Amino acid sequence: MVVGNGLMAKAFNDFSDREDIIVFASGVSNSTETKSSEFEREFNLLKKIITSFPDAKLIYFSTCSIEDNAVNQRPYVQHKLRLEQFIAEHVKNYLIFRVSNVVGHQGNIHTIMNYLVQSVKNSNTIEVWQHAERNLIDADDVKLIVEDINRSQLHNSIVNVASRHSILVVDIIKEIEDYLGKKAQLSFIDKGNSLQIDTTQISTTLDKIEKVNGSGLEYIYNLLKKYYQ
Repeated sequence: MVVGNGLMAKAFNDFSDREDIIVFASGVSNSTETKSSEFEREFNLLKKIITSFPDAKLIYFSTCSIEDNAVNQRPYVQHKLRLEQFIAEHVKNYLIFRVSNVVGHQGNIHTIMNYLVQSVKNSNTIEVWQHAERNLIDADDVKLIVEDINRSQLHNSIVNVASRHSILVVDIIKEIEDYLGKKAQLSFIDKGNSLQIDTTQISTTLDKIEKVNGSGLEYIYNLLKKYYQ
């Protein structure tokens, strides 16, 4: 069973007929959201699903931003922590995947890659935190990682799902500029920090992914070719 209809839900569409697993992919789509009503909507739906399917294994998507000191006090991140705790206390069989910045077909306008690409295309000024890093990962690779972890019979755990390399936002923008053949309009702010995400648990799957799609800036370029033709 898949709950949701966005980018992540579509990536896991072939789980729709499963009765033993619930892929909960219906959450707040904007990480800068501040309305409590949006957070409560997701929380209420989650509680309803858990109550209705108590014997199913729950796969829930949280965020790697929990590990980013620059943003982890935002309401969105605190909301994700609240739901993680609720799941741990009320679900007997679960996997929580803390996911980095997902890239894919028809992602919402708030995803960082969509925002940056559209801003460069439209010559909109981008406010860039000079020292900020972001970690981009293909939605298809998220699915591959989740499937591998699920097959490993891991239960009641939190797993980071991210690329091995977090990259400076300014370097991601340079890659977009080269790909589009167009200069970005930038305004720099002296903020941001490095982003360290432990990917030890998924290293075997990352080896397979990197063998095909590369890593670092090569991986970013391949994402641009795949989704922004």
